[in-house]
Amino acid sequence: MVIDQFEELITTCKQQEREQFLNFLAEVLEANAQKLHIIITLRSDFEPRFLDSALKPYWSGDRFPVRAMRSDELRQAIERPANEKMLDFDPPNLVDLLIDEVGQMPGSLSLLSFTLSELYTKCIERESRTLTEADYQELGGVAGSLTHRATQLYNKLDKAQQLTMQRVMLRMVTIEGGESARRRVPLSELIYINDAENTRVEEIRQRLDKARLIVGGQETGGEPYVEPAHDALVRGWNKLQEWKNEEQENLLLQQRLTPAANDWDRNNRPIGLLLPDGDRLNQLEKILKSTNNWLNQRETEFIKSSIKLAKERYQVNLSRQLAVQSELTRNQQANLLQRSVLLAVEAMKRLDDLGIRSLETDQALRHGLVLLPRPLLCINHEGIVNAIAFSPDSNSLATTSQNDYAVRVWKMVSGREVMRLNHEYELDKVIFSPDGKYIATAGLSTIAQIWEAATGKKIAQMTHEKYVEAIAFSPNGKYLATTSRSPLVQIWKLTTGKEVVYMLHNEGWVYSVTFSPDGKYLATASSDQTARLWEVSTGKELKCMPHNKSVKKITFSPDGKYLATLMSGDSRFVYLWEVATLDVVRLDHTFDVESIAYPC
Repeated sequence: MVIDQFEELITTCKQQEREQFLNFLAEVLEANAQKLHIIITLRSDFEPRFLDSALKPYWSGDRFPVRAMRSDELRQAIERPANEKMLDFDPPNLVDLLIDEVGQMPGSLSLLSFTLSELYTKCIERESRTLTEADYQELGGVAGSLTHRATQLYNKLDKAQQLTMQRVMLRMVTIEGGESARRRVPLSELIYINDAENTRVEEIRQRLDKARLIVGGQETGGEPYVEPAHDALVRGWNKLQEWKNEEQENLLLQQRLTPAANDWDRNNRPIGLLLPDGDRLNQLEKILKSTNNWLNQRETEFIKSSIKLAKERYQVNLSRQLAVQSELTRNQQANLLQRSVLLAVEAMKRLDDLGIRSLETDQALRHGLVLLPRPLLCINHEGIVNAIAFSPDSNSLATTSQNDYAVRVWKMVSGREVMRLNHEYELDKVIFSPDGKYIATAGLSTIAQIWEAATGKKIAQMTHEKYVEAIAFSPNGKYLATTSRSPLVQIWKLTTGKEVVYMLHNEGWVYSVTFSPDGKYLATASSDQTARLWEVSTGKELKCMPHNKSVKKITFSPDGKYLATLMSGDSRFVYLWEVATLDVVRLDHTFDVESIAYPC
């Protein structure tokens, strides 16, 4: 068995793969000592890397160094082809310079060939038949000829092509022991998501090939590849060294990513070979989203699949946690049954989005739903229900619907209608007084009316200049605050239906009114972009709370220390004001807020 270019175990393989292969060779040799002979060809500068390998017992005794060409042999290799083409050297000792430079250089023959080719090209450009020392120095000598050509090619490219060349060349570099070495790159690694990039890659590859900076090949049974023409390009080209230093972290990341993505693709892309969630995947996701995205198509698909799997696993784990939390909440705190069901619903939703069903989430939801209270009553109306209100003792429910022109009062136990308060207009406001004795109604009319809850007798009505916008009972049930579509707020005595005090905003409509729990103050919300606090006994304005837009809702906290306000047109924000100091806190929401209320 003959194994050529054994140094590629260093330049193209990972350490683990290299050690496995060397151990395999040692085992095969030991098992077949009389039948098998292996001949290895290896560049001498790589030999020290193998002296302590699994092949050490066979190395020193069977080593056969192939000596380097002598100076006279190198001279013949340089001069004879030139003589056949009728070329000469200026000065004649240029041949000596070439020989002196390549004498101790590993892998020098291919570089010497490239340098002579470059010198010959310059002859043709000058229409001369002389290879000159001036051209030789311009090329940077034998070592510099390759890198000189690479720099020339790079400088002729536009910005996009230069970036593409950088990405292609960096893929041909591997870092081993802190040093750079050339790497074979399968052509499939040079396929990208972007069609324009693929076009540039093909163009750059052809230019590099034409300039003899890279060479191509194909292993038996393998796919085509390209690689740098010589290690001197990888180690000696300043531009490539700059790129390597700038992209050191990405190169190390790529060195681990590329074989992992190739292995995943080669094995029909099983999820078991995807990257686990963690810092490395997070880092690759950032690269995927960045403008400096060097990932090829296969790596991109590999990372996207890994991210998708990581998110799915996160959702599955979160769903299980929610299901467990749902069960614990229901078993340990019976008063939190609704929260338990909501947790189970959320757990199931997260799996439904993935097209997955789970016995844990199904059971958590079923167990909760079984215990949820069922509707006690279903009260039907002919039109859309505009307003509802419970009596303070929860025994009665008042409702009004579209086109009904009436308020209906229902008994909660039976669901039977026990009273109907007829009006001459459509209603959209109905409230019980705090003591449950009265019902206040208003709607598409300038009139607000007060009714006895027990008898349905109307005891008072209050007339306004415009449609009534808001109504509110005082905590003691003796007064009613109303506002129409104007800056005016009025407080009326129930027993007489007479106005006792009024408050006046500067302009606009007052949308909402509310009494403080002790009944001493009234808070109002207006389209003039303010909320205000008034003294009920005098109608005097005490505080003004400015906003950026119209204020549509306002409510007191149960202890009367705070006010909550909600604006129109920017209703994702609720503002919480301390009444004494007017210190304010903004409560942000993801979606628009429709109503605000403090728990009792």
